[in-house]
Amino acid sequence: MITPEEIEKLSELARIKVPESEREKLANDVESILGYVGVISSIVGEEVVEAGEHRNIMREDGEPHKAGMYTDRLVDQLSKQDDNSLVVKKIIEQ
Repeated sequence: MITPEEIEKLSELARIKVPESEREKLANDVESILGYVGVISSIVGEEVVEAGEHRNIMREDGEPHKAGMYTDRLVDQLSKQDDNSLVVKKIIEQ
């Protein structure tokens, strides 16, 4: 059983503030999550596959669409265009 005191210790290690009023609920949530992980672990058991065995598995394209089939419709949905370039909102700051 996870106690509110253990939640306090974990929050100190993680350098986050967890109000005292939320520690009991968080302890119950963590306990539920750990219980669920235990159930999944018992179901999976020894059938765990090493990550290296299955890398870059691609499905076969059964009936790929014709190249450029949707290009015009997608480009028309953009609000700004500049000659042959598409103008989009900058979302990554340096």
